[in-house]
Amino acid sequence: MADRAIPSELVADVGGVLGEHLDGIQRKFGQTHPEHLGGLREDVVRHGPKRPPLSLGLRPDGSGVVRIGRTPGSPDLGELEERLRRVAPDVVVEEVAIAGPPVALELRGAVWVEVLAARHALAGRRATGSGDGSGSADVTLPGGGRAAVTVRTGAGAGPAGRGTVSVEVWAGELLHPVTLRSYVVGAVHQALGLVWSEGIAVDEAGVPLDLTIRSFGILAAREMPQVEVTLHEDDRWPVNGSDAVFAATIAAAWIAEGVPPRWPTRRGGVEQSRRVARTSAGSRSARSLWDGDGSGRDREEKR
Repeated sequence: MADRAIPSELVADVGGVLGEHLDGIQRKFGQTHPEHLGGLREDVVRHGPKRPPLSLGLRPDGSGVVRIGRTPGSPDLGELEERLRRVAPDVVVEEVAIAGPPVALELRGAVWVEVLAARHALAGRRATGSGDGSGSADVTLPGGGRAAVTVRTGAGAGPAGRGTVSVEVWAGELLHPVTLRSYVVGAVHQALGLVWSEGIAVDEAGVPLDLTIRSFGILAAREMPQVEVTLHEDDRWPVNGSDAVFAATIAAAWIAEGVPPRWPTRRGGVEQSRRVARTSAGSRSARSLWDGDGSGRDREEKR
């Protein structure tokens, strides 16, 4: 029977990165179940590479140390030092062996974006009004892409009190404004989830315990702030602007929260709101909003 599993290189092109172990599982499953085009969701959660968990300490001058969790079966993270050198030359990288699913650097801005955002948050948190539900950051990447982001949260901010995010982007010549705008909104959504709510719980052996999409803490549409995007035309070649948006939104969102020492900052609050929605919406429809009762979320978060 023909192998109808999605080729790894195609999956990688659309943003998913498959390790060799997961690739083997996917292909075997495709041979025996040709009606399915991809690997099982639980296989992806257990064996697919994740964003490396990290611990970061910075001094007022921006120098410091970032410790990266490297799990068994993960690829070499050696090129991370070169990537970091471009945005934070005074930050030392230390690898720490931990238990858990494999990690990889191919995921969007892995590690260097967090470090870059933290460096901007150092200065931004000292700005007047920062930490009271609002935060701003202006980030320029080595390649020239720039983004200025302001995050406002609180009961009086945005529709239904969900908050607002104002984004300005400079990315060279605008080849297709609609496409760039979609990348910008996607970067904002990913950044807010990274700071506020996303994570995967694991047990002491590093085995993922969150196996449903809903349990990852990804922001739902009803939780997403209103995003206002302004694109500035530059007289130069097009450059990467969405990663600048990603870094700037992380910094601005963290500043708005008061720069607490641990991410995600709102994990418990997001789960509580979903449990309330489940209770008020009724049994059948509410189960589609949240799987389980939220128990076990005090277990270690891989972030």
